[in-house]
Amino acid sequence: MRLRVLGVGNLLQGDDGIGVRLAQELSRRTWPEGVEIWEVGMAGGPHLVGLWEAAEAVLILDAAQFGSLPGTLRRWDFLSPKEAVRAVSTLPEGACLDPHRSSVLPALLLAAALGIDIPVHLIGIQPASVQPGSRLSPEMERAWPRLVREVEQMIAQVLERGQDCQGPEAGNKTERKHGQGSDH
Repeated sequence: MRLRVLGVGNLLQGDDGIGVRLAQELSRRTWPEGVEIWEVGMAGGPHLVGLWEAAEAVLILDAAQFGSLPGTLRRWDFLSPKEAVRAVSTLPEGACLDPHRSSVLPALLLAAALGIDIPVHLIGIQPASVQPGSRLSPEMERAWPRLVREVEQMIAQVLERGQDCQGPEAGNKTERKHGQGSDH
């Protein structure tokens, strides 16, 4: 399977850079053939979509405001960008996969408009602070080892399932809260 893992965010805004930092860490590991880890940063929608062209699935790592404790990780699995756009556009006010809505939602919209039809896995991590600064918050620093381990597990799950994210998981979310084990 050709899986592209894309770390999104701004390294100069505290926890907003968590997706890029996770991609940096994951790129130091050995992955099966076909898995590529990209540090995308604040690249816009067209650049993100360009990275999807040779992929059979994408997994996007980003800070996400969803009202949980800092360091909580949530995963959404979708059959296509079109399905992801429908789900993201119905999130309650104030909840978003990108605190600035600067790259993920436009990328999903563009991919849907272009008819790109591959599974999209979004992993959002609740930030503590997205204020200017190049360091992660203390809460995110404490959660770091768990976040890396859980993202590795999620990549392995995506690879095991291949393109088949149909069934009960499609469009559903998985949440792993700060301070809790990984089996909830």
